[in-house]
Amino acid sequence: MGLACSVEMREYFARLQAAADACYTVARKARAQGFDPELDVEIPQTEDMASRVERLLKDYGVAGVAARIRELSARHDREEVSILVAKELVRREAKTKAEAIERAVRVGLAILTEGILVAPLEGLAHVTVKRNADNSTYVDLSSDVHLAELMFAELRRRRVLG
Repeated sequence: MGLACSVEMREYFARLQAAADACYTVARKARAQGFDPELDVEIPQTEDMASRVERLLKDYGVAGVAARIRELSARHDREEVSILVAKELVRREAKTKAEAIERAVRVGLAILTEGILVAPLEGLAHVTVKRNADNSTYVDLSSDVHLAELMFAELRRRRVLG
């Protein structure tokens, strides 16, 4: 579906897209030098937040979620959409309960951060369903805080950070 706008506005958007493409080209060349742990730009170019979320989490079985985010966004704020979509995605088929919960948490987090932060990918290390003493279950959401601490210590040692 194209934009309903004037020719001038369409040309303006084309110029913006060309400038964004040029920025991504520079970023990819910089990343290719290998100084960053990731060799490509993490945030994909997309038409809206819903598409960013779906592309960001493409490896987590979220195909089609962009359409649902758009649909719910017409009636709910972003926080409500994140909860509603997460509830729906946790019910999708998965190998394990933990995998279904992980997908739901990552999608909810991606919606809250508008798909522009890598927190849904790197902020959550793993999800485990564990048992309490009374045999009830709970979810352990683990972030790799220790890894982050080690990275910051190394950057300080190299005097990259103050």
